[in-house]
Amino acid sequence: IVSGSSLPIDTFVCSYREPSLTTGPVVVFTMLIVVAFVDMKQQRRMNKENVAMDAASAVGLQERVMRSASELNKFNGVDHPRVHFCIKGRIYDVSSSGNFVPGGCYSYLAGAEGTFTMARMTDDRSMVNCTDYDLLEEHDWNSVDGWVSYMDAKYKCIAHLREYFEWKEGTLSRSDAKDTSQ
Repeated sequence: IVSGSSLPIDTFVCSYREPSLTTGPVVVFTMLIVVAFVDMKQQRRMNKENVAMDAASAVGLQERVMRSASELNKFNGVDHPRVHFCIKGRIYDVSSSGNFVPGGCYSYLAGAEGTFTMARMTDDRSMVNCTDYDLLEEHDWNSVDGWVSYMDAKYKCIAHLREYFEWKEGTLSRSDAKDTSQ
């Protein structure tokens, strides 16, 4: 008998049950569901913020923050602690990703314009910072649009690349000139 109690010791020993073999996997599965749900909520929030920023810029409520390629190149995780990446003229803060920091699998894209690299799904370093967008074909742009959707959901778009928007405006004015000459 346990001192101060009228119950035998066996009662306390027998009341403990070993966890079943299914308890561990159930806990892990539950944690994965919670993490996935939280990640989904964060992605939806980030996407809404990026869409709102684009809409405000489009109607003139917010000035579009522009950066040159040389300014972008400084944000490579080495020269500056923040890491930025650009695709289709959209500059994202990717500092939270271990993939873009020095030593990461995409570190060669840190502080870089990666439209060509992502369009062609290559790690060919010669395509990094290429701004000759006229070389991209429709299927390349479709691939890029998919990456932009992914990046919009995952990272904050903090600025736009001046060279991309100059090219885009030039392309629009060239197509307008063709329309008026026909």
